[in-house]
Amino acid sequence: MLFAQPRQIRPSQPVTTEATAGPGLWVTATPLDDGRQLLLVIDPHLKNAAVYHVDAQTGAMTLKSARNITYDLMVQDYNCQEPRPAALRKMLEVGGETATPGQIRP
Repeated sequence: MLFAQPRQIRPSQPVTTEATAGPGLWVTATPLDDGRQLLLVIDPHLKNAAVYHVDAQTGAMTLKSARNITYDLMVQDYNCQEPRPAALRKMLEVGGETATPGQIRP
């Protein structure tokens, strides 16, 4: 389990802590600019994710978001920039090794 403790953190050098907290849970903590920490907890078995803010002064945790990410992980192309995954796949299938970046063969 990760606990928030007051400490000096330099914003120019972000610190991320990852840990396994129990059977199969993935936990990462990242400092925020306002002295809080962002705590991300993922259960890969259940495909659930939860996001918390942890107050560094009091240690209080506030749940900000939670959701099942099963269907999120099935989406192949959402909010992507060019070239999109399908275009990259097509470029490689056609022989993209001679194509220049950003150029898609017909």
